[in-house]
Amino acid sequence: AVGCTMGAVPERDNACIDHLKVVHQNIRGLLSKLDELEIFLDDENPDILCLTEHNLKTFQIENLRIHDLDYISSFCRPNLNGGGVGIWSRRNIKCKALCCEQFCVEGICEFAVTSVIFSPTEKCLIVAVYRPPGNQYDTFFDNMSEVLDRFKETHSKIFVMGDMNIDLAKKTFLENKYSTIMTSHGLSNIVKSYTRETLGSKSLIDHIFTNCNSLESSVIESALSDHMAQSVLIPISSCRKLPDKKTITSRTYNESNKMVLRHHLSKEAWADMLATDDSDEKFEGFYHQLKYLFEISFPKVTKTIKDPIKKKHPPLSKELLKVKDELFDLYKTTRDLDSNHPLRQYYLELKKSYRKAIKEEKSKNILNKINTAENKSKEIWNIINNKKTAKKEISKTISLA
Repeated sequence: AVGCTMGAVPERDNACIDHLKVVHQNIRGLLSKLDELEIFLDDENPDILCLTEHNLKTFQIENLRIHDLDYISSFCRPNLNGGGVGIWSRRNIKCKALCCEQFCVEGICEFAVTSVIFSPTEKCLIVAVYRPPGNQYDTFFDNMSEVLDRFKETHSKIFVMGDMNIDLAKKTFLENKYSTIMTSHGLSNIVKSYTRETLGSKSLIDHIFTNCNSLESSVIESALSDHMAQSVLIPISSCRKLPDKKTITSRTYNESNKMVLRHHLSKEAWADMLATDDSDEKFEGFYHQLKYLFEISFPKVTKTIKDPIKKKHPPLSKELLKVKDELFDLYKTTRDLDSNHPLRQYYLELKKSYRKAIKEEKSKNILNKINTAENKSKEIWNIINNKKTAKKEISKTISLA
């Protein structure tokens, strides 16, 4: 059987979302980069993640939870090594994995398809695609069209994203044919800048095709592979209710405000206020005027309280943060250099040390959690289960009738 699998995902509620952030990244080997990917996801905070070239087998990917994202669907190569594509989503997003195994050909065209359900009348189709370099374009074009024909009529929004290895920055016969096919399905590419830069070569081979107008994508230098990441914000028109905003009202007391109060006090005609013989009137006049000056000098300000974004990866030490910044700078500086160049060699060695240091710091954090927990056995199982996708039943391959 072709390795197209789908996770059994709990019911999800989209009622409090007005947009969806989707990120695609060609990861070129997921297991060795999990820690780096989770640090990247801490910064980007996507709702849905699409990964190409995860290089995993079905038994490895089905239970894999990344960051706070549950596994939804994937294609894993049953015979060849490498490749593959997968989709992960937040638990509060109502998703349904759609089987497309009959359209997948390992090493030629690899798909994972998910339906995001906002309401009975608003559904979003997300097709994650990996097409390896090669010459069998006709099979890819035919199967891509069949995937779209199979699912597009039941979805108001369509997004096709991934690494297609077709350079849209160059006007070629292949680029024109590909763009014409996608246009025939009412889709256009919204990624406008290069997505891969290496050894003096620049190309736009990672795409986001959509039928939604006036959307823009972002290209993100993630330093996770020689491909940049792409993201898009998908608006949701059928959002029913946003969560109530938490606010706090307070006064700010600083030297600037105090100077304002002193200025007002110095300008106030206190003698006129004290001219009356009635002591109660004097107090009332003084109190109300002082209160008024206090109110205008220290006005109440209402602020929205943002819910803190919980970092899913243990916070990095100051030393590791410096190494991370250095690595990112070296990534941009050395990506055009030959692998034998001394600076490129230094970057690769530093990256190995960085990955090792992340794992060590993560291990220390986990060990500290276990040692400080009241119930150590329970904490160990919490840590294990936190890395597994929540499932109600076993994931399985499902064939179309």
